[in-house]
Amino acid sequence: MITANILFWVGVVILSIIFLIWCLGIVRTNHDAYSDIDVACAGSVDNSYPKSVKVKIPTDPMTDNKNVPDAVKSTLRRYIVKGNSMQYADIHTDDIVYVAPVSATDFKLPAITLLSFTPKTPGNACHKIRRTWQIVDADISPEDFKSNVLNILCSEKFAELRQEIGDRCPSDSELVDIALASLSRYQDAHPDLRENILISTTFRTERNRLEFSVHPVSAIAGIVAYVTRRR
Repeated sequence: MITANILFWVGVVILSIIFLIWCLGIVRTNHDAYSDIDVACAGSVDNSYPKSVKVKIPTDPMTDNKNVPDAVKSTLRRYIVKGNSMQYADIHTDDIVYVAPVSATDFKLPAITLLSFTPKTPGNACHKIRRTWQIVDADISPEDFKSNVLNILCSEKFAELRQEIGDRCPSDSELVDIALASLSRYQDAHPDLRENILISTTFRTERNRLEFSVHPVSAIAGIVAYVTRRR
């Protein structure tokens, strides 16, 4: 009887250990299935997102992409998109974008760019996505800036974007006014800044229209080279 009791409790202990190991394995597997990915804001409420989020990605889609050389893959940085302001670049919220490093003076425009910014709340997202069209001098006059914006509006690439957006793209005069107002705010806020300026656009989802914005050239953190869907 004593031997039977000992064997019973030994069996209970062994089964308990096996169950505990199994539970730890499940926890580890679930933990490993999640990755911390930095956020790239694609919306006007840029300060409402955390710097990074945990995302469940069983495998990195870029790993199996045979069309991208390994040397290029090693330079790419991965971000998760939050917001739908880049929907007309076929980039949507929760997409994964792969960003290639680039020199501020050596890339072809227009391009979908990743820009860095200083969040109002520490620990929040510090990158956003914009469609960048031109780089102009920091001390550009309103008249010359207007001419640059009009050149963008007359370009083939902008015509394609306007056709896709349809009636949610403001008129040329409205877009020029939006761009000039953005330049004025920027120059007033940075009176001593002597670096070139990016002219960019984004679709403001809360206003349901395309708008121009300006940013310092030092904000360029890279070019969006690839996009993948998680769903």
